[in-house]
Amino acid sequence: MLTVVSGTDMVNITYLNFMAFQEEIAKGAPQASPPPWPLFHMRKAAFSCRPSHGTISMLPANDSIPQEDFTPEVYSMFLSNICSRPELDHIFSEVGAKSRPYLTVEQMTEFINSKQRDPRLNEILYPPLKPEQVQLLVDKYEPNISLAQKGQISMEGFVRYLNGEENSIIPPEKLDQSEDMTFPLSHYFINSSHNTYLTGTCTLMRVKK
Repeated sequence: MLTVVSGTDMVNITYLNFMAFQEEIAKGAPQASPPPWPLFHMRKAAFSCRPSHGTISMLPANDSIPQEDFTPEVYSMFLSNICSRPELDHIFSEVGAKSRPYLTVEQMTEFINSKQRDPRLNEILYPPLKPEQVQLLVDKYEPNISLAQKGQISMEGFVRYLNGEENSIIPPEKLDQSEDMTFPLSHYFINSSHNTYLTGTCTLMRVKK
């Protein structure tokens, strides 16, 4: 089972649960590693959505989608179709695209440094990005090469950037598994806190014997 948690803050959150009812489907989803694309070996599925529970059930049919065909681009399209993000259109417009379908490198630089960057960070250790650094991000995420060469990023490129490894909720180094997670649940401490019942998150640590 895979749960996607999203929301505007730490309290007003929603859950989207993906359930694989057959072992071979579940085994087709490798552990996440940067970039965080869950490349499923998916069977062609019928999706029944249960809005009250935020659940999408994947019911296997006869056809299949080979893993090599389920690329990050296909996954991105799949995700955008089931998880619309109208708030991103608003942000894109407010950042500078009210009268044109793109942002300039300068506008992207301002967005990253003033909206995304934590102002508590030490500017010597974590300096704000420069326009030339942001241009590299535009080159990386903008699918329209002509726009990228002009220092412009479209809505599609903007969304790709927000979904990219630079904005992963988990630092890449944290994805390296440090504990053996093959033991029964009773072999682990559950590191919980006040936020557990608010966000549904906790950490498992194995009991050392």
